[in-house]
Amino acid sequence: MPSICLCFRVHLPFALKNYSFWDFSRGNNAFIDESATAQILSKNADNCWLPMNRKLREIVQKHQGLFKTAFYISGTTLEQMTTYRKDVIDSFANLSWSGGAEFLGGTSSHSLSYLYSKTEFLRQSKQHSEQIYQYFDQSPLVYVQAEELYGDDMATLLRDKMFAKGILCDVPDDKLRGRRRSFVYSPQQTKRPSVLIPHKTYSEQFVEMFAQGSKGVDAFLQNIRTELSRDEVAVIYVDYADLMQNEQSPQVWEAFAKGVFSFPDIHLLTPSMLLARYNPIDSLYKGDNHIEGKPEWLKNPFQHALLNKLYEMEGAVSLSQNKQAKEIWYKLQTLDYYKFIKEKNGMSFTPDELRPAYFDTGKLLPHTDYNTLASMIARLQAWLEETVSSEQLAMNS
Repeated sequence: MPSICLCFRVHLPFALKNYSFWDFSRGNNAFIDESATAQILSKNADNCWLPMNRKLREIVQKHQGLFKTAFYISGTTLEQMTTYRKDVIDSFANLSWSGGAEFLGGTSSHSLSYLYSKTEFLRQSKQHSEQIYQYFDQSPLVYVQAEELYGDDMATLLRDKMFAKGILCDVPDDKLRGRRRSFVYSPQQTKRPSVLIPHKTYSEQFVEMFAQGSKGVDAFLQNIRTELSRDEVAVIYVDYADLMQNEQSPQVWEAFAKGVFSFPDIHLLTPSMLLARYNPIDSLYKGDNHIEGKPEWLKNPFQHALLNKLYEMEGAVSLSQNKQAKEIWYKLQTLDYYKFIKEKNGMSFTPDELRPAYFDTGKLLPHTDYNTLASMIARLQAWLEETVSSEQLAMNS
């Protein structure tokens, strides 16, 4: 009996201002565009999250909590909701209290911190877990790692320090070596934490199902029934906003729930339920246990230069008493700024078709110009140096 695991990403970075060299020279420390951030958040909330959540809660109540979903809500998004739209947090909290949603952990700023600082990675993982517990009264058991970041060392670190039972992360096809995405894997030398890999084909079909309306539900479920064995699972992991194709999209949930429960040979599980049912079939990696995942797009010297410069400030940040500067350093770690960065000539390092919808606002928010980010990071460094002396840094090193 195959299983389906529905996981949805809810993530928005803070919108950055069009910061210029003149802002840098004047010592301007206002990097975040509060108005644009609130506008983009509300657009997603009103056009997708709230209507989808209302319909989901109706279905969960109708089926007495048997209809299950999971959400990864980034710390940056939770912070924005707290500041601008507390009703959205309440909407997700209602899903939690209904018993129909599991909330997943991650890094609070949706960052690549693991590649640069294990200390910062664990701090952010702990911070995000605390946010999930505060708002949804759940302690995450499964941790999402963005942008193919999985590695065996990371898995054992999350297991030992965060008590992780599982990790949800995409894995390049070459690392799978011909094996199927519909099985549960593990690190080498140990069975925990289990590794869940999103099924790209079924995830794409799931989004397309919402575009087609209720008529696409039966075809989607039949594909899973006929193509997967009883030991396999279709992990669906998509951006929650991608499901809102039109005003009728919430109604697709009703047809989907009806379809799932009409097939007793299909199980609908959350990630932690999946881990309790399925044991890993094999180690994800073989041989070198120090293999670490790394984003395919992170290969340009411009990106590396900015990220290296940012994380070089970690020592100064830990010593600084400037709360605002510490918050800016944390927010500038969000990986979206570096994934979609553009050179001076306007060429993007990541194909434009992969750019998420929140960039389509008419002024490229959050701003993705290299000079803008470079000026912000340079100003942040100078700002920290104003409050942390070189002697303090030397004593702390």
